Amino acid sequence: MSTNNTVPQGSLTPTSIAFVDDGIAQSEELLKTLQTDRVFLLNDQSSGVEQITQTLAQYSDLESVHIFSHGSQGKLQLGNTILNQTNLTDYQAELESWQTAFSHHGDLLFYGCNLAAADGSTFVEQISQLTQADVAASNNLTGHSSLGGDWELEVHFGHLETAAILNNATQATYVGLLATALSLPAMAVALPVPRLT
Repeated sequence: MSTNNTVPQGSLTPTSIAFVDDGIAQSEELLKTLQTDRVFLLNDQSSGVEQITQTLAQYSDLESVHIFSHGSQGKLQLGNTILNQTNLTDYQAELESWQTAFSHHGDLLFYGCNLAAADGSTFVEQISQLTQADVAASNNLTGHSSLGGDWELEVHFGHLETAAILNNATQATYVGLLATALSLPAMAVALPVPRLT
């Protein structure tokens, strides 16, 4: 897993970390600009759930964990894994282990299109129960406003205390949506999305 540590090892204890799925467009832009202590890139060659689990095992007392990946109603792409209600029990042990990484009021924020839309809110609530974290997710398109998206996480389970980690400049320059291919509107699919190399 590639990392971009914005706080050098051995310095301040991180309280906020983020994971960015390599499958989303402009992932490198997010890696460079997210306003958090550490940022980790999830590769698409293995399970993102396992990558997150291995990383979180190294932390404690985190106030917030942010996950940027493609989403659709009740489904989240993490590495080469699609996490959904059907296979959630397969990852129960891993998700429960995330509890040890959070502070007492730790927040888990999912940035992905429509994850909590309709029945997807039940899926998000189950993740909150398994991780014992306060969880937020979006019930509409997440991404650039010109494509019909926004960066608001409308659905909350628990009391969220986390400040935004996406500054206005990043919101303006990230011209894309965090949606799975099946949930992208036709106009968004047709638009080229630049990817930094």
